[in-house]
Amino acid sequence: MAQSNIRRPGTPSSMQEWMRQFMERPRGLLDEYPHESFSHEEWSPAVDVREEDSAYVVECDIPGVSAEDIDVTLDNGVLSIRGERKEERREEGDAWHRIERFTGSFSRRFTLPDSVDTGAAEASMNDGVLTVRIPRSEKAVSRRIDIKS
Repeated sequence: MAQSNIRRPGTPSSMQEWMRQFMERPRGLLDEYPHESFSHEEWSPAVDVREEDSAYVVECDIPGVSAEDIDVTLDNGVLSIRGERKEERREEGDAWHRIERFTGSFSRRFTLPDSVDTGAAEASMNDGVLTVRIPRSEKAVSRRIDIKS
């Protein structure tokens, strides 16, 4: 197939030309999509779930959210983490170029196995990481059984 020499007006003729134009722009891509904003879309914090010998541990990255704005519940074998990251106050006249940090409500839900002790669950917050520890019930923790002779 023959390559066409027709191009739209303003389209760089080569990748080098495009890169040169890009690098000469005063703010790069900051003004390419000036109204692009992720701040009010639904968001979901990243979560790690691990199983230890005696407990299940859920770690949830929620920087910028205080513990008072987070609700952790256990109901019918379901762990729910809900909260809200409040929008920062923006002063009139500030020149915002990009807003990528999510604001608004979030919710995560996890079904737990029957072998947990929901009454002994604990939650803590440190450096923007919420840690929920749900111990296994005593009957579910594996143990060695000695054989009597």
